[in-house]
Amino acid sequence: MMVSNLNSLSTVIWEDFVSQFPKFKGFSDKQQLRVLKLISVVCGLIIMCVAFGVGLLAGVIESSLLVFSATSGPLLGCFILAMLVPIANWKGTSAGMVTACAFVLWIIGGGMTVDKPNPMLPTSTVVGFESCLFRSHRFVSCYIVLS
Repeated sequence: MMVSNLNSLSTVIWEDFVSQFPKFKGFSDKQQLRVLKLISVVCGLIIMCVAFGVGLLAGVIESSLLVFSATSGPLLGCFILAMLVPIANWKGTSAGMVTACAFVLWIIGGGMTVDKPNPMLPTSTVVGFESCLFRSHRFVSCYIVLS
């Protein structure tokens, strides 16, 4: 059932991320429950949007490659930053990773919404050059038939 997954997801988000902020430290159980319900609603909406977005994609392989390409570039950037820049901290790296992922997803979303022309190649190679004369590897004459 999806409800148990959303409850687990909202509890993990609360325990690992939200409760660490000083503003949320002294919350009562009733206030924590309200925040957990709000997190569940937000996560549910995100999951529904992702589900509708997957319907626009062509197939499972294209979708998995799309997600992989959207995250692998920013992740590689984080690794290179960690190897080459000793003064980089987690705040700047996290901000860069989130910004890069958002930018890549924006590019991918733009590519999905723009209609691309699908040029069809001719089915026959005869159309256009009906009669060309070749003699001993030398071009002699050719006339074009436009149809």
